[in-house]
Amino acid sequence: MDNTINKTDYENIVHLVKARKETGEGFSVSTIQRRLRAGRSYSEKIMKKLERDGYVSEFDGTKPREILI
Repeated sequence: MDNTINKTDYENIVHLVKARKETGEGFSVSTIQRRLRAGRSYSEKIMKKLERDGYVSEFDGTKPREILI
């Protein structure tokens, strides 16, 4: 786990990713910001970890990321 990412925050966001997969919605950094009430930099770190771990697709401009799981 990245030392700058809180384990509980990450687990909560993974749970949210799985829930949003069922609804067919995409996922974005702003989704993380709203859920955690966190800043952009911290939310981007979580998104990069989600991408590395295979939960979401790569960045594609202004489109929400596709959920891959």
